[in-house]
Amino acid sequence: MRKEEIKLLCERFTTLLGDRFSKNHREERFVPHGAAQEVFRNYKSDLQELLQHVSEALRADEGLLVSVAHRILESLSNVLAIVLMARARNDMFVLNCFLSLILDGNNHVREFLILTDSELPISKARAEELFPDRGAAFFTTQLHFCAIVLQEEKEVKYLEKEQRLCPLPYLRQELIGEGAFGQVYAVEIERHHMRSASGDGENRKPTLLARKDFRLQHAFEEELKVLRKIMRRPERHDHLVPLLAILQHDATYSLFFPLAVCDLTTYFDRQHDPPGRGALDENKALYHRGVALAGALAFLHHGFSDMSCYHLDLKPRNILVYNAHMADEVWKITDFGLSRVRVKAQSPNDGDSTMTIGVQGTYLAPECAVAGAKVSALSDVWSFGCIFSLVLTFMVKGGKGITEFSTRRAEQPNGDLFYTNPTEPQVSPAVITWFDHLKRSATNQLGPAIGSAADIRFFDFTSNGQYLVMVTQEGTINFGVKVWETRGDTLFQEMLIPHRGSAATTAAHFTACTVFMLSGILHLFILSQEQYIIHADLSERTWRSRELEERMVQLHYRGDNQTLLFLKRDRRQIFALTVSDALVEDATMARPRQIAHISSSIGKCQPSIAMRDKQNGKVEILLATAEGKCNAVDVTNP
Repeated sequence: MRKEEIKLLCERFTTLLGDRFSKNHREERFVPHGAAQEVFRNYKSDLQELLQHVSEALRADEGLLVSVAHRILESLSNVLAIVLMARARNDMFVLNCFLSLILDGNNHVREFLILTDSELPISKARAEELFPDRGAAFFTTQLHFCAIVLQEEKEVKYLEKEQRLCPLPYLRQELIGEGAFGQVYAVEIERHHMRSASGDGENRKPTLLARKDFRLQHAFEEELKVLRKIMRRPERHDHLVPLLAILQHDATYSLFFPLAVCDLTTYFDRQHDPPGRGALDENKALYHRGVALAGALAFLHHGFSDMSCYHLDLKPRNILVYNAHMADEVWKITDFGLSRVRVKAQSPNDGDSTMTIGVQGTYLAPECAVAGAKVSALSDVWSFGCIFSLVLTFMVKGGKGITEFSTRRAEQPNGDLFYTNPTEPQVSPAVITWFDHLKRSATNQLGPAIGSAADIRFFDFTSNGQYLVMVTQEGTINFGVKVWETRGDTLFQEMLIPHRGSAATTAAHFTACTVFMLSGILHLFILSQEQYIIHADLSERTWRSRELEERMVQLHYRGDNQTLLFLKRDRRQIFALTVSDALVEDATMARPRQIAHISSSIGKCQPSIAMRDKQNGKVEILLATAEGKCNAVDVTNP
C-alpha cells in the first residue's frame, strides 16, 4: 500500500513539474528557475506525506518532518525534482539516497548538506556516487533544472565542463546587428532568469534585452573594462546605455543592455520627410535630444573626479533610440568597444590624451586616422558635431536630406568624411557649403521652429562638463542664452541680452564668446562687434557691457591664472586681461595688455584660438583657420 501511495505522489509531482517546462530558442526544454520550489511549496502537504511514506523516522517525528521539508524548500527543491523525474518505476532506493543528503545515520538533520541546488550541475561521476542506481539519469535530467540565470551588474560564468551544457534562458532571439566584434541579438529572457543586483529579486515576466556577443575574448574584456568603470560610479547619466548583465558561457562572451527600438541611422531613414513647418514641438524635442547627448558626452569626459572616458567611435549607429515617436523618447550613447579611460592629468603639463592606432571613419576626428597621433575629449566633440549636423539636417530636410548631405560629401576626393586630409585637416568644402544651404533652408522653410538653430553663435561646455551653454543671435540686437545642467539633463538658465551696440560699424553683431566657472559662479563673456565686451553672470541672470579701446576678433579664457585672451583685429597681436579687472564695477575697465606678437600673417578669415601650457613654462597659443591652416605661438606666461 505504501509503495502505491509513493508511486501516485511521485507521479503527481512529475506531472506538475512537467507542466512548468519551457523551450528556449534552440528547442531545448528547461524548467524555469524557482519553478520546482514553487511546486513543492504549493503542495507542501503532499511533500510531507511523501516524506513520511519514505521514512519511518519522519513518520514518527513531526518536528523532524517539518525540518526536512523546510530544508528541501530552502536548498534542495531542484535536487528532489531531478530525483523524482529520474526515478525508475517503484524505485525506493533513489528516494532513500535523496534523504541521506539531509539526514545522517542517526536521523538528525545534517549541519552541512551533502548536495544543494546551488552546486548543480554536478559531474556524472558524482551523480553516480550519490545515486548509484540512477546516477546517469540524474546527470542528464539535472540539465533541465540548470538553465542559466543572469544577475544585474554581475559577471556570471558557466565555464566548467558540466556548466557548458546548461540551457540558455532565451525564449526567442533575433539577430539585429553585426560587426567586426560579433553579433547583437534581441532576446527574450524567461521569467525568474534575471536576478536583481542585490540578488533578492527576479524578473517576474519574460524580459526583452539586447545581447551583444563577442567573437574575441580580448574585445569583450576591453569593452567590459570601460563599462565597469562607468557603472561603478555613484552618479549615472540617463543618456548612456547601461550595462545590465554579463555572461561567459563556454566560448561565448556576452553583454546585456536594455533593448532599443532602433539606432539613429535607422531612425532617420524611416522618416523620409522632415517634421514640417507646423511641428514646432517635435523640432524642439529633436533639438533637445541632441543636446542631451552632448550632456552624456560631457559626463564621460568630465563627470569623474579621477578619470576621463573618451568614446572614440561616436556615430549614428552607436546612438540608440528608446520609445521612438513617444512622449518619453530618449537617445542614448552605446558601444564602448574602442573607448579609452585615462587618469586625469595631475598638473597642467600632463595631457589628458591617448594614442590612436589609425582608424578612419565618417564621423571620426581627423587625428583618429593618423597612427600614433594623440586623441582626446576633443576627438569626441568633433564626432558629436558631425552627428548634431545630421540632427539639424533631419529637422530641416528629413531623412532624404541626410542622404543628400552624405552624397555631397562623398563627391570629395576623401569620400564622405567631414574633413579633407587627416595630416593637414581642413573642413570639407561640401560641409561648409551644406551648412550655408541648411541655414538658408531653415530660415526660409521652418521659420521659428528651427530659426534659433540656424542662428547659433556659440555651443560649448564648461571645463568641468557640468553645463552646456548655447548663445544665439535673436534678430539684429539680442543675444539669447540657454544653459543646460548636463548631468540632470535640465534647463538651468535662460536669458535674453539686448545689446544694440554701434550703428556706425559694419562688424557682425557676434564676434566671439567664452564661458567658465569661477568661485561657483557661471560667467559668460561675449565679444560683440569686435569692440564691446559683454559679461553675463549666468547664476544671477545679470549682465553689463563695456567698450574696448582696441578691435578684437577672438576671445579665450585661461583658467589657471584667470585671464581673458584677445586676438586683435590685425591677427598679429594677442592681448590679456585678468578676469578680476574685467569684473570691476567701474564704467570703464583696465586696458588689456599685449602679451604676444605673431610674426606671420594668418589671413583675413576668422580663426579659432586655443591655448595650452607647455613643459617649458610657456604658453602655446594655437590659431586655426577655416581653411585648415594652423599657427602655433609660444608666449611667456601672462
